Amino acid sequence: MGSISIRYENNLLVKGLTVFFVIVGIAVVCLLGIVLYHIYSINKEKELLETNTRTYLLQSRSYGNEEIQSIEAVSVTKGWVGPFEVRVIFKDEPNNIYYYEDDDGIFQKKKSY
Repeated sequence: MGSISIRYENNLLVKGLTVFFVIVGIAVVCLLGIVLYHIYSINKEKELLETNTRTYLLQSRSYGNEEIQSIEAVSVTKGWVGPFEVRVIFKDEPNNIYYYEDDDGIFQKKKSY
């Protein structure tokens, strides 16, 4: 009778640990999914800002695509999480950086020398 009781208790322990690790595994996968989605959405937001800024410069400000050296969305705060502004460098002024911000339409924010 004693060995049946020990096997039963061991079996319950194994089942309990299995359930625990399954729950922990599901939680880890969920957290990983949330983090990856957040990174993906930040990258998409930056891409959209860069595209909108390029469109604004080409259509509203009449710049040519060949005049633009680079467009890059950067975080206003320290770190890689927004809010973002877009850093634009023109080929004819490679030492000047123009910052644009999307606020119901893109506008020039400031110029850095």
